[in-house]
Amino acid sequence: MPPKIKNHSKKYEISSPESEELPVFHVDRIHRKLKKKFHGLRLHQDASVYLAAVLEYLTAEVVTLSKKLIVNNKRIMSSHVKQILQTDPELNILLSEVTIPTDW
Repeated sequence: MPPKIKNHSKKYEISSPESEELPVFHVDRIHRKLKKKFHGLRLHQDASVYLAAVLEYLTAEVVTLSKKLIVNNKRIMSSHVKQILQTDPELNILLSEVTIPTDW
């Protein structure tokens, strides 16, 4: 019986907007940066896991709210993020002292 030939003509998979994944914050990188920042202090691995989870949640929250705000546009601009931070009360309190640069 001849071997089966697989079709590898499809180099890139086309992803739909619904299947896009958010960036993953690597726990090892976060742990390394925390150790570098707080040199000499003992740091538990769970702190890095917790920080990565919080960063992923906040990023997901901002991106999903931004996607609802912009319908026809393909890019999320800093003005969109500013508008979201002003309209969402929880994010407004949390990130009230954050400076976001203007669009180019």
